[in-house]
Amino acid sequence: MKLRIQRCGNSSGIRFPAQLLKELGVKIGDSFEMEQVGSELRLKPVVTKPVFDIEALAAQCDPAAAVPAGLSAWSTLEPVGRECLA
Repeated sequence: MKLRIQRCGNSSGIRFPAQLLKELGVKIGDSFEMEQVGSELRLKPVVTKPVFDIEALAAQCDPAAAVPAGLSAWSTLEPVGRECLA
């Protein structure tokens, strides 16, 4: 695939086809690390860890939902060690 460097204001840039972005799983605004290897440039997407917000996660829970069978057994087990039950 041939791509051309184009002027973007006072900078220059390379435009990537939408299908390529889709195949790579990246989108406009994503960050990349660039590495020069000889006469080649290598781009790698910067992987960021998701930021979790306890309130947003709790909002996804349904308090009226039934407890799954595999979890309901936990409430009937006897302590086997030095658990601290408050």
